[in-house]
Amino acid sequence: MFWHSDGRVLDANDAFLNIIGYSRQDLQAGLINWRQISPSEQLEWSNQSIEEMRRLGSAVLEKDYIHKQGHRVPVLLGGVTFEDVENQGVSIVVDLSARRQAEQSLRESEERFRKLFYDAPIGMALVSIDYRIVDTNDTFCKMLGYSHEELTQKTFVEITHPDDVETDVGFAEQAIRGEIFHYQLEKRYIKKIKTLFGFL
Repeated sequence: MFWHSDGRVLDANDAFLNIIGYSRQDLQAGLINWRQISPSEQLEWSNQSIEEMRRLGSAVLEKDYIHKQGHRVPVLLGGVTFEDVENQGVSIVVDLSARRQAEQSLRESEERFRKLFYDAPIGMALVSIDYRIVDTNDTFCKMLGYSHEELTQKTFVEITHPDDVETDVGFAEQAIRGEIFHYQLEKRYIKKIKTLFGFL
């Protein structure tokens, strides 16, 4: 996109026009003004970006454009100003919609996992590849009589009955190597008060 600091879009390729939903006829008629299709609360970002281009020669900015149909389109701009033409420059515009949607899907997936993990009626724990307990839900804490803080300072080996450690570690090592994707076994945990708790 070739632009003027007053907002005029002087020229643009079809990729940019598709991002904002305008036609080449709109461009030729002077109907595209990058200031007018920028959210008002982000205009200062653009002004600062132009000043940075003048000082440093280039700038990168993440912002939104308002599509012709009214919705916002997140974009990444990398721009430079022309030394021999005052108040004009060129920017490369990348549509970030797919990335934003992926980020939103990831957040929703993480939220679903957190709800399933922390609200589960069965005891659950997250364990690192060095066997340290990274996180637990309340049910797991109550089962063994430890606080969350106490458990996250231990390894699962420390709370597993000695007779069950070798089997449990063996399965865990296979999982770490990618030889198996899950495993299930009946084992005994050692509760804080030094009694045994059977667990499948």
